[in-house]
Amino acid sequence: MYLPMDFRKEANFGYAFINLTTPAAAKVLYCALQNCGWKVQGSKKVIRIDQAAQQGKATLVRHLERMRLECDKDEFLPVQFSPPRDGVNVPAAPCRIRVQPLALGEGRGPRPRPRPKAA
Repeated sequence: MYLPMDFRKEANFGYAFINLTTPAAAKVLYCALQNCGWKVQGSKKVIRIDQAAQQGKATLVRHLERMRLECDKDEFLPVQFSPPRDGVNVPAAPCRIRVQPLALGEGRGPRPRPRPKAA
């Protein structure tokens, strides 16, 4: 799982990468969250779930390992859980995915994909 952060604004970019273990798990997540609103006062944002360009755990881990992130705290690094959680809270510490460091202020961090224009 990875939640990209904008360290200048001290907030996330508003999207996350979550690797689901089965099509059934993806369907459950989609049905539970797609188009739901955030329970944050004043927010009109809704959850949109989409398929990522990077598919499969190994591919996603390789992709994240090659990223350069503007981050000075391990708590903001991508994590992987083993065994998979599959919706169950298993008491185990996540394993951090090591990424290439980028000095604070050197870059702008990851950027969200542009949204398609409405027809």
